[in-house]
This record gives sequence, C-alpha cells and structure tokens, in this order.
Amino acid sequence: MLAPVSRPANILVCGKIREQGEFQREIDRYLQWRAAGLVERIVFSSWVEDFHAHRAVFDALERNGVEIVISEQPRLKIVGHAFHQLKSIDAGLTLFGADDLILRTRTDKVFTGFDLAFTLNRFASAPPPGEGSPFSKRLTIQVSVPFQPYFFNDMVFLGLKRDIAKLASFDLWFDLRGTIMNPEQIIHFGPFSRMRPVVRDFFGVNPGLIYSDPALSREVYAFALGREFYCAALYTSLKDTLDSYLVGFDRACADPLYYWPQSVAMTDLLDPETATSLSGVDYHDLAATIHTRSESVIKKLLQTPIREQGGATLLEIGPAFLARAQAGESGWLSDAALDFARDLYERFPNLPHRRRLPQKDGLKTFYHAGHPMIAS
Repeated sequence: MLAPVSRPANILVCGKIREQGEFQREIDRYLQWRAAGLVERIVFSSWVEDFHAHRAVFDALERNGVEIVISEQPRLKIVGHAFHQLKSIDAGLTLFGADDLILRTRTDKVFTGFDLAFTLNRFASAPPPGEGSPFSKRLTIQVSVPFQPYFFNDMVFLGLKRDIAKLASFDLWFDLRGTIMNPEQIIHFGPFSRMRPVVRDFFGVNPGLIYSDPALSREVYAFALGREFYCAALYTSLKDTLDSYLVGFDRACADPLYYWPQSVAMTDLLDPETATSLSGVDYHDLAATIHTRSESVIKKLLQTPIREQGGATLLEIGPAFLARAQAGESGWLSDAALDFARDLYERFPNLPHRRRLPQKDGLKTFYHAGHPMIAS
C-alpha cells in the first residue's frame, strides 16, 4: 500500500520522442502514479515535427487525459540542445499556476523507479532555502556531479512552477559565447548567474568534463584543487546545493552522514579505487569523476582536506577567497580567472576545452563576465 502524500505532483514531460517504446513505458508509469493519487495532471511539451511524425501517439495521450503543448523548435542550437530544453520547459509551464508542484521529466533515459510518495513528503517537509537562494522552496534533484560546479542531472527534478521557471532562463551572450558549460550547468546555474561573479568567471575558463582520458582528467582536477580560484567556485556551488536543493529522490539519499576514513582527501576521490570504496558516491569511468545522490556527501566534501592546499578545506578556502575578492579592486576577480587559465594551459597545452585569452600586446586588456575584451 502506498504511503499517503501531503500533496500530489503534476508531471511535465519535455522533449522529442526518440524511442517510442521507452516513451510509452514512461507514460504508463505516470498514469499509474496518477491512478494511485500521487499525480494530478500530466502535461507533455513537444515539438510540431513530433506531432506530425507520431500522430497516433499523440491521439493516445489525449485519450488518456494527457495535456499537450506543441511548439516550434528554436533555430538556435547549442551544446546539449540546452536552449531547446529551456524552451520546452517554458512552454509546458504555461499550463500551470505559480504554486503548482511539478515533477519535470523528459522523453527518454529517465529513472522512475523511485519512491514518489517519499520524495513528495520529503519535499513538503524540507526546511526553507538558505539565505540568498533564488528559490522560494528547494528543488529536488536526482544526482549531483560535485567536482563540476552546478552540474546536476537534468533528467528529472521536482519543484514549484515559480522556481522551475527561473531555470528556464537564458543569458544569450554568456551561455553561448562566454563559457565552457554542459547543458546541465547552463540550466541550473541560470538563477545564480548574476549573483555569483566568481563562478561566472570560472565558467569562462572551465576545463569541463574530460571524456575518454581519465588520467588527464585526474591530473587536471588535482591541479585545479591546488588553486584557490577553483576551490572558491567549488565551495560556492556546494554551498548553493545545500542551501537551494534536496539531493536524491529515494530513502537511501536521506541517510545520515556517511563514514569516510579520516585519511581520505579530496584528490583521492579522483581515483576510481578509492572513490568506489566510499559510501554515497558512484564513479564515472569515462570522465573520471564522481556522482552522488546524497546531501551527506556534499556536506562531507566541504569538510574534506585538500592536500594541494596544505590540508585546508573548502569551508576554509572559499569564504577567505571571496572576502578578499569582494574587498579588492575592480577587475581582481577577472585577474584571478586569467591567472588560473594561463597556469592551466601552460601545464596542459593539449587540454580539450580551451578559451582564447586576451594577449598583453600594448593595449589595456581586461576580462569581464567570462568574455575576453580589449579597450584602447
């Protein structure tokens, strides 16, 4: 018997139908949730092309009481079709009120084998967001990739319409030309972008996920952990995660703090043998990075010593760096971003993700919001 819920959710499915059988299985799951009283409305935000290509599927959805929003696909195509995702979310949200509770999903690769009743009750009883959060109530996410600032799995997340709408924003110049970001970061950093100048600068020179070369990835992030600039961006991201989100959709994600040996340092988490031996983390072999479904791990990372920083923690390095940056002269943060990038590119000349940096050629050069600019 399903546990009662304090408030049912609404489902918003976004995107293109890629594999019809998988899509139908997901819709069947949502219909089961609706029949059980866990879900009220189901909305599918799709594209005109899909409507014509899969007319029988759309007719069946309507017979099952699924509401449909159809939009033209945007012409702008960027990494991971992030702009398409944001437009699809924004279109679907038009059918909801500001305080409606929405479980946003997509048409494929969605994990729905979680305890939705538990997730909804956890959301309802969550403490309010921390001071400075852009959200009125916390969003629930499935997975965090903590070494990548603001990188949360974008397959499924839960929140109020008024808060999810803040994700459906797009800073065209910054997102398109001034950064090295994954689509997940574009979506989730959006509400924080104007509030977090250090992270904006970091995304301008972000080494990003380095696929298919685990050794290089480990070297790059061990190097980055030795730089206060990266540590400050990482601290800011992890703190915002704890202040604005609930991490994990199932009971195991709400466990108390996991025990890790005191000898474990941040760099050890880049090593697959060490990472896979620790509770609460999964290791991604291809990109040599960790994933977590637990806030306990996020808290632990803030307190884990960093050998490259003499054993200091993010809780010590981050606030100290930010205090100096706020008290410094105009452009100090920009210098920090440039210094980080130049050191990084000198150490790793074949890094896959590189920005063209301004050169000191007799003109006055400066860096603003992740963009190289030159002034006479």
